[in-house]
Amino acid sequence: MTLAPPRPDAEFLQCTLLESQGRMEEAWALYRHARTHGTLSPEFALYGATMLPAIPASLEEIATWRNRFQEGIADLQTRFHRLDPATLATARSLYYYLAYHNLDDRSLIESLGQLFRAKVPELTMRTTHPPTRLRAGQRRLRIGFLSQFFYHHTIGRLNEGLIQLLDRTRFELVLIHTPHSKKDAFRDHLDALADRVILLPEGITEQQRVVAAAELDILYYPDIGMSMASYWLTFARLAPVQAMSWGHPETTGVDTMDYFVSSALIEPEGADERYRERLIRLHRLPCCYLWPVVPGAIPDRSAYGLPTSGHLYGCPQSLYKLHPEFDAVLAEIVREDPTGHIVLVAADNPIWQDALRARWNARHPGLAQRVLFLPRMTRTRFIGLMANMDVLLDPIHFGSGNTFYEAMAIGTPVITWPGEFMRCRIVAGGYRQMGMTDPPVANRVAEYAALALSFAQDKPRRRAFQRELAEKRAALFVDAGMVREFETFLTSAVAAAMRGGKLPGGWQPPRGG
Repeated sequence: MTLAPPRPDAEFLQCTLLESQGRMEEAWALYRHARTHGTLSPEFALYGATMLPAIPASLEEIATWRNRFQEGIADLQTRFHRLDPATLATARSLYYYLAYHNLDDRSLIESLGQLFRAKVPELTMRTTHPPTRLRAGQRRLRIGFLSQFFYHHTIGRLNEGLIQLLDRTRFELVLIHTPHSKKDAFRDHLDALADRVILLPEGITEQQRVVAAAELDILYYPDIGMSMASYWLTFARLAPVQAMSWGHPETTGVDTMDYFVSSALIEPEGADERYRERLIRLHRLPCCYLWPVVPGAIPDRSAYGLPTSGHLYGCPQSLYKLHPEFDAVLAEIVREDPTGHIVLVAADNPIWQDALRARWNARHPGLAQRVLFLPRMTRTRFIGLMANMDVLLDPIHFGSGNTFYEAMAIGTPVITWPGEFMRCRIVAGGYRQMGMTDPPVANRVAEYAALALSFAQDKPRRRAFQRELAEKRAALFVDAGMVREFETFLTSAVAAAMRGGKLPGGWQPPRGG
């Protein structure tokens, strides 16, 4: 009996199943076999080329998968003359996990953008309306905020204050949802703050048409890279000014994205080279975060199933933020504090917890036994959890954003180390914005564990931090100064566009907006 060769779509389904089970090497082998034998569909080729593990086992595995990513993109360049836009419509986030490797991703992401620019001509579009509506005598600049995550999501919360406080005498705000954005009460709340709301249809070409028809002066993407729906739109020139920010702290690598809005508080020296976009450094953190609602009665440890004695070191972050080099920090903490525990929040996919435990058991025996995984919970209960921690641990290489603001509202110290990339410098930047005199910021990663132990075990030091925080944290919330600086950027960028150019490299708004 002779078996027929497997159909490409069957191989593709098998590959996705293996990856979902964490069997990455088997999934890669299946993709590589199909690539070698010419049975790759475009969908399978794109999927296989961009596979990355959520929880890498080691630095060596990170290097291996990044090499495979580069190799896969090169293969796509030569394998297909063009890619159908329908192939892109179902693509998952292609480069999301690169950001968690503690490496400069610009060249890899740019190569991806060059691939799509060359192979999908439908992505390239330019609007036909005038450079700005001001030339038609309009008084207000029209800015579109576009994301898939304008609901009860980190992106929604990080942008709520900016959407609410943007000066409506100078700006008309259009909120643009991608087709699969979730609907909830928070989305309704954001919609009510906008002058106009657009829900994009299915289909890249139709989405381009709808956004172009809005005749925006500025198209602003709070995040790019978590949802491919927004990523595909960046290839088109849909407004005279197109800018993005730190919702996913990576360059797009796309030549039609003009600016990346960040802050001098968090960008290291030489950071301009890591962005395809022109880097804008506000003087404030690029966020106007509204005060979160702190529960009146905080449940105690027992309500969370936590030990009633011993120190608790919370790190309630997405598990893929836990870089292999952070494991040594966690291991040192539990080694030096025999009664302490690390507290994490479990992922929806239990494979990730298993992968972390396997990594810890291989390199740091005993660590896994001192880590407690709690189930996911509501925001109110989550804030209560942070109040029960002695300290919170900001993961090295990719740190906190939304969680930091919530921690500051509840008064729990966040231990951090500002490393090489902006994505791990936000907490330190927040402390600088508040002017904290003794923040828990390590000078070197080797000092991180000792600093965490000191703050957890020295209650007077922790209380002093909390007293100072209570006096100064108002500088972190409802930051109208940031909004005014952002508005200055917008008007300046539009003025530059009317002259046929961009703001110069190194441009900053004057202090105070």
